[in-house]
Amino acid sequence: MINTKQMKYEEMPPYGANIIRGADENNYNLVDAAIRENPKAIIFQDAATGLSALHVAAGDGNFSMFQYLLSIEGADPTLRDKFNRDPLEMAIAIGHKGIIESLSKRLYPKSFTAGENPQGETVVPLTPR
Repeated sequence: MINTKQMKYEEMPPYGANIIRGADENNYNLVDAAIRENPKAIIFQDAATGLSALHVAAGDGNFSMFQYLLSIEGADPTLRDKFNRDPLEMAIAIGHKGIIESLSKRLYPKSFTAGENPQGETVVPLTPR
């Protein structure tokens, strides 16, 4: 679970506070309000922690919110926080298989596709256990 208590919402622009709080509280209305105010809110990162809304949703194991955030134009699942963690690492840390699989397929699509490698050998796609 992500500790958002150290974040200073009052020091964030309103769209930043709304998208982080929305992700943390599973509040789609706050997320939508943030995106309406500033479409780049989807890549907003807290100045103190470097956490984005995707980090928060992944770290909380909130699959539906994570998928929603990921579907927003401009979402960047490769953003790193102040500890150099991306949202995939947050999901791995809590062991959320759904987020791990979903994000891994997006970031590494060739790893999940059967085919042949350069040596002509059949490659079997990865499947998280």
